[in-house]
Amino acid sequence: MTIAIDPKGTFEFIDEPDLKLEADDPTRTVWEYRVLTPTEEATIQDAVSMSGMGDDERTSTSGYGTIAHKTIRLGLVGVRNFRDPEGGEIGIDRQKGSNGVYFVKDVFLARIPSGTRSRLCNAITSHGSMDEDDEKKP
Repeated sequence: MTIAIDPKGTFEFIDEPDLKLEADDPTRTVWEYRVLTPTEEATIQDAVSMSGMGDDERTSTSGYGTIAHKTIRLGLVGVRNFRDPEGGEIGIDRQKGSNGVYFVKDVFLARIPSGTRSRLCNAITSHGSMDEDDEKKP
């Protein structure tokens, strides 16, 4: 059974290093994201191009870095317990675009470790295609 998505709902993501911590551990970083709208997904997926279109050859080339960057900029809406090296909490830094959609500023994204950004992008994109079996997984 397909599960309907609440387009205004948000979800939490706990990255691999923090999964080892207890759920109530005050140092556990919790990322909050939303599922992208169909229009946002289409815009991002348009970054995928086809190349090598020879007679017998088709090679798909995607700009994964660009796709991941845009996905996180649009999908990330909050974070708790994200700390700088001195222990100070770092709040999310977002701004409203000319189209009225809020997005995360690059200066904030630069502070997120690369592996975390990659896994966060995967969480955002995969949540939009969940079915009943996925919902039951921990």
